[in-house]
Order: sequence, then C-alpha cells, then structure tokens
Amino acid sequence: MEELVQADEEYVHTKLRAIIKNADFLLVSFAEAKDILGVKMNQDFVDEEELRVIEEEKFWSLMDWIQCKLEARRDHFDDLFRLLNLNFLSKKFLNEVVYSESLVKESMTCVHLILTNLLGRIPEECLHIRGESQFSTRSASEVNSPQIGDSSKALKEIEQKPSKLDQGHAETPEETQYVLDEARLILNKLTPDTFSELMEEFQQLPIYSELGLRRIIDLIFEKVNDDPDNSKMYANVCRMMAPYTITIPSTPNQSQQQTTTLEFHKFLLTRCEHEFEKHRQDDDVLVKLRQKLKDATTVTAKEEIAEETRLAEAKVRKEMFGNIKFIGELYMQKMLTDAIMHDCGMSLFKGNDNDFLECLCALLTIIGQDLELTKDEHHMSEFFGLIDKVIEEKSASPTICSVLENLMELRKNEWVPKPAQTQSL
Repeated sequence: MEELVQADEEYVHTKLRAIIKNADFLLVSFAEAKDILGVKMNQDFVDEEELRVIEEEKFWSLMDWIQCKLEARRDHFDDLFRLLNLNFLSKKFLNEVVYSESLVKESMTCVHLILTNLLGRIPEECLHIRGESQFSTRSASEVNSPQIGDSSKALKEIEQKPSKLDQGHAETPEETQYVLDEARLILNKLTPDTFSELMEEFQQLPIYSELGLRRIIDLIFEKVNDDPDNSKMYANVCRMMAPYTITIPSTPNQSQQQTTTLEFHKFLLTRCEHEFEKHRQDDDVLVKLRQKLKDATTVTAKEEIAEETRLAEAKVRKEMFGNIKFIGELYMQKMLTDAIMHDCGMSLFKGNDNDFLECLCALLTIIGQDLELTKDEHHMSEFFGLIDKVIEEKSASPTICSVLENLMELRKNEWVPKPAQTQSL
C-alpha cells in the first residue's frame, strides 16, 4: 500500500511540474492558478532535493503568471505567494533570488513571510520580551506554512526568536536588513488614520540585537528629519515602543545570574542626547565653512564654498528644528523628564546663536504649558527672564527678537494662540 501511495505522490509532483512549466499556465485564471500552486507536497514520499526544485519552479511560474498581465494580476500576488512553502527553499535562494524581486520587496505580506521563515530557522538562544508579553519558541514549520493568514497574523505567529549581541553570535547583515526594510515600509505608510493598525505590526517586529534596536531608532529619526511636521506622530511611535525590551541570558563564560537587558527607552534617550550634542558639532562645522569662505581668494572658490555653505546650513537647520520639535513631543508623551527639558532649554539659550534661540522658541511653544504646571515651574521664569533680557538688549537679530516677543505674548495669553486675523475683502 505504501508503495502505491508513494507512486501516486510522485505522479502528482511530476504532473504539477509539467503543468507549471507549460506555457498554457500563463493563461489560467486566478482561481485555477491558486488551485495549482496550492497543491501540497508530502515530505514522506518525495526527497528534499525534489521538493526544493518543485518549490523553486512554483516561484518562477508564479512570477511569470503575474508578469504576463501585471496590471490586471498584481492584486493577486500576495494571495498566491502565500501558497509557496518557503521551508522547502534554501536561505540563499530566499535571500538572493526571491527577495531581490521588486514585486516581493514592495509587498509587506511577502516581506513578513520571508522574514518569518528565515528567522524561524535560527536556533533558540535567548528570550525576547515585549512589554509584559512573553512568547514561547516555535519551529520553523509551525511558524511558516502556506496556510498563514494576512501579513499582520504572519508576524504575530513569530514567537520566540533568538536575541543575539553583536559579539560572537551577531545576526547576519541580511537578517538585520530584513527587519529594517520591514520597519521602513511601515513607517512610510504611517499616517494618523493608519496609526493603530500599523503600530500593531511595528510592535511585532522581530528585533533581537542591540544593532537592530539602534537601527530601528535611527529610522525613526530619519523620518523625523524628512517629515518634521509629523514629529508628534513619531513621538507617539516611541511611546508605544517604550516597553520594548530584549533580555539576553548569560553566556557560558558568565554566571547564570548575569543577563543583559536592552531597553528601547534607554537607547532612545541616548540617541536624543547624541542628536542634541551633534547640533553643536554641526555649528562648529558651519563656523569653519564660513571662515573658509571668508579666506577664499578666487571668485570660483568663493562660489563653490558659498554653495557648499548654503546647503550645509539648510541641512543643519532642518535637522535641528526637526529634532528639537521631536524632543519636545517626546516630553509631551512623558518619555523625557522636566530636568532634561530644562537642560535642553538652557543649552539652546547658551548657544548664543539665532538658530538656537529660534529652536528654544519652538521647544517652549510645544512644552511651555505643561512645563509651567510642574513642580519645577521656576525654570520657566528663568527662561523668560533671559528671553526678556535678549529682547531688551537686542542681542539677537530683529527677526528672532520678534519671535521671542511672540513667545512671551503666548505665555501671557496662558499658551492659547491668538486666532488668525481675517483679511478684509
């Protein structure tokens, strides 16, 4: 009986390969393609190499079927891709062939499934924790199968995965890149309307190392710099990610009690401090460029250095204002302390620069009302005493003095902006 079953299985697989390699396959309907690509293969009667070959051929047939009538069939790609059994494909083929296809890269569902499968093959090394949720490890075959549902469910099916420090057991660059590509896809689609749905997926990203955690925070800051008007939304992303921790157990060379805990919140604070210090370094660079422009002796050199300086000033200014607004919104999300805000404000004031003073105004416009209600409200009196002195002595440009006066007026009005004046017709 077993021989008959095996013979039948071999016939099915031989027939399947003949069908998907036939040019007529490109003409079948979506329903027919789904039935053909959804044929399940029995690992008990077909050797591993044969399964790999069949699954590779299924992938290429799927790509050919989609490309044959791309515009009409594009929407079916995710549904058909789910029918592939990625477990039968090698990591090399998944990474270098499947993931290189633009249709795959553009699909959040496909990236989820590939990421799930690749990381599901890594042996367990440590415990991954999100907030107070703790997940148990599953095998790759349990985590990834053709029956996995939508992309959100796919990520939720990623249970316990290895968390590895960069020393000795670092994740491969490919594994880290998959996570970053997925994070970038989510952040690019993030809007106030899609926030709840996409943040659920973002919180389930399989981040397992210090490098991965740092790179995720790098991406958030990149989005802040590209889209500073949505700083509040990105601060809310950080608030949702604040409980995220990775607990890494001791290595054989350590005692059993020694563990390493990586906390999203602490890495975020470190990055905020770095960005704040970076603005001082950027200012030093600008000072050197301006001096270089002053020392230039030829018209051509002056023009080149002037353009370089202009672009550098624009870049630094945009990043500075974006990051300051973001820091203010993080404070509003209770992720930064009153003391940190006071230190930031005083540092900006002592910068003795028009841009720094304008940044201070932007920061106080966001946090002023809340900061004034804290036990350290005397800091606000200190800030505005210094601001009043700048206005009185006219130690800043007329434009900045006007901005400072508007800020003082806003405070007198209990932080309620005046309604915009309507122009008479």
